[in-house]
Amino acid sequence: MERTNDAPLRNDGASGRGRRVLTGLLLALALATTGMAGFLVGRSATGPLGQAADTVLLDPQQAAARTTVHLAGQVVDDGGSPAAGLDLELHSDPIAATTDDRGAFLLPGVPFGDHRLTVFAADGSVAAEQAVAISRSEGEQGVSIAGKRDGGCAIVVALDVRMLEVTVRLGEDVLNVLSTGCSYATADGRVVTPAGSAFVGDGAIVTPKGHVCLPDGVIVIPRSDGRAAAAILSDDTVVYLDGGMEGSGYVVEADGTVVFPDGVTIRPGGRILTPDGAEHGCGEGGVVLSGGNAVTPIGGGSSESASPSPIPLPSGGAPSSDAPSSNGGGSASPGSDGPPAGGDASSDERHDPPAGGDDDDPLPDGSLSVRGRDRDGALAPWTQGGAIDLFYNRSAGAREKIAPGSSGYYRFQLQNTLSSALSVRVVLSEEDVCLPLALTLTPVDADGRQTGRAVSGTLSNGSLVLETAVAGKAVAGYRLDWTWPVEGNDTLDTAAGSGESLAYLLSMTIRAEQA
Repeated sequence: MERTNDAPLRNDGASGRGRRVLTGLLLALALATTGMAGFLVGRSATGPLGQAADTVLLDPQQAAARTTVHLAGQVVDDGGSPAAGLDLELHSDPIAATTDDRGAFLLPGVPFGDHRLTVFAADGSVAAEQAVAISRSEGEQGVSIAGKRDGGCAIVVALDVRMLEVTVRLGEDVLNVLSTGCSYATADGRVVTPAGSAFVGDGAIVTPKGHVCLPDGVIVIPRSDGRAAAAILSDDTVVYLDGGMEGSGYVVEADGTVVFPDGVTIRPGGRILTPDGAEHGCGEGGVVLSGGNAVTPIGGGSSESASPSPIPLPSGGAPSSDAPSSNGGGSASPGSDGPPAGGDASSDERHDPPAGGDDDDPLPDGSLSVRGRDRDGALAPWTQGGAIDLFYNRSAGAREKIAPGSSGYYRFQLQNTLSSALSVRVVLSEEDVCLPLALTLTPVDADGRQTGRAVSGTLSNGSLVLETAVAGKAVAGYRLDWTWPVEGNDTLDTAAGSGESLAYLLSMTIRAEQA
């Protein structure tokens, strides 16, 4: 039977920023899900600005100024085998690349616009080509790739996408950028693959094509043909590693091999060697390396080795490290903080045990679902990267000007369908446009009455971590109050008063692990 939650809350403070979450214990939505709220400081905003990026899309001004995307991937033949040693060019402004032994390539800094992707034969003649239109959209969530009637391809990316990883199929006189199976990396450190998504704050990520996304924002594009690998730096500058590179807690060799002090090595092609002598692959969905021997498949797939299996979740879509999970049986009635109607998910909504698992010692089944109140007061499930109405004025019924002295609140609910308790971290983050917001997280019942001790903190340092816990088989309601103190930042106060338009986005991430 469901029960309410009476676990205490606490402000994690500085220790929360330095602690690594053990990804082997993270639960698909249970693990991390993000909502995003945005507004224009000093002006009314018509909607979310930019794209929430499952942890921290901030830097909206940089996103607004972004005019290019790094296009990486692999060229394969009709049979799916790598097409090695091919010269590629992307026009109108020519950007050239040569595929390595795995068919991998990088076309750096591709401007948005209409292009033509050309593959040349060994004699220099055109083997195949395709018209490719690349654009960005505030309304796009992630990336969409679609074929056009004229045989071309249209790629639309969200504002925060830095690097796009695609598969290009080369047939006889035919070239086709595949519309499925792409991966991408965003400005906030989120990496999305066909299996789900993960955040580089939890460890280095190896994509399905073997590219390495590092916690400091560097993306390494290895080479397996003796040529120098490329590195996309955190400011999107691309450098070629003829002499290798030393980064923050790692070394990159000339071919793109990444070596960590703890003995973990990532070789071209996504081959991972851990200190225990095991070798792992990146699998079809990519993996997260959280230190030592821990290699965790994104979304619960396989890393082609006996790595720890993630905790399974109810179905309703592929498990994702930061995609909300939904249980069957319908939703709660508007205005209720109770569990969804229908109770627990039925048996046919559960994942089978992971292959190779021990049937005598099954992993626990369950999830942490997140639902927030929309503008009408009804509870609605969070969706991956979705916008939330944190800054909507629930009293006036409008999105109003935000300025010093403004305040508001957002109510949401966590439901833990596991039998065991979960430790939960609510992470709020910002970057370039920083506001001195004061936030308070309060446990409340269905009527909004306080049921436990509240915790408070400020975004004065650009981020805030608030910790709580949700008991097993429990539903916990919360109210997040925010205030922009009158004694705020003088520069931002002046901008707000003058009507200057400053884009601001706040990312709200919820992560959980077994207590």
